[in-house]
Order: sequence, then C-alpha cells, then structure tokens
Amino acid sequence: MREPSFTVALVEDEKQMLRFVCVWLEAQDMTVHKTGTGQQGLISACRTRTAST
Repeated sequence: MREPSFTVALVEDEKQMLRFVCVWLEAQDMTVHKTGTGQQGLISACRTRTAST
C-alpha cells in the first residue's frame, strides 16, 4: 500500500454523508480527519498540525 497523497479535514454534520465522502476520499488514497461540527474540525486541524510540526 502506498503513502496517502493528501490529508483532508472533512466536516459534515450528516453522518451518512460523512461516511460516504470519507470512504470515497480514502479510496483516492487520502488521509481523512473527520468531524461533525466546524468547531471540532478546527480543534482537530490544530492538533493534527501541531503533531506534524
């Protein structure tokens, strides 16, 4: 398996849509950080950014 090409922050409050888009993005070799609200998305993005620097 090859390394993911991109990392995506996915924010979607509809669980079915979140799953659908997440599966599709992962099928495109992307790493997906998913959350249900904008606030959770910002927190996740900050944590991910801090961990990778």
